[in-house]
Amino acid sequence: RVSGQFSQVNGFINQALVQAVCDAATGAKNAYDLYAGDGNFALPLAQQGATVTAVEMNPGSVVNGSNIAREQGLAERIRFEKGVVEKWLRERRD
Repeated sequence: RVSGQFSQVNGFINQALVQAVCDAATGAKNAYDLYAGDGNFALPLAQQGATVTAVEMNPGSVVNGSNIAREQGLAERIRFEKGVVEKWLRERRD
């Protein structure tokens, strides 16, 4: 983790949120993690088989999330994009 990057404060609640999102997305082929940070949701979603687009405006988080994905062998499943979510949504082409 890069110093100064955002992270969830309450680890127990974060774990429950990640589990709830992953349960809701079971079987999903594609997912979007908007305001993705370092990939708090994107990484677990990719681990369960989804192809994930993670959008985050903080360049440090984009780099850190991309590095974590690569280290976990998930680089083929996650695409981190640096951008403001609202602008990205207006301009997306998929």
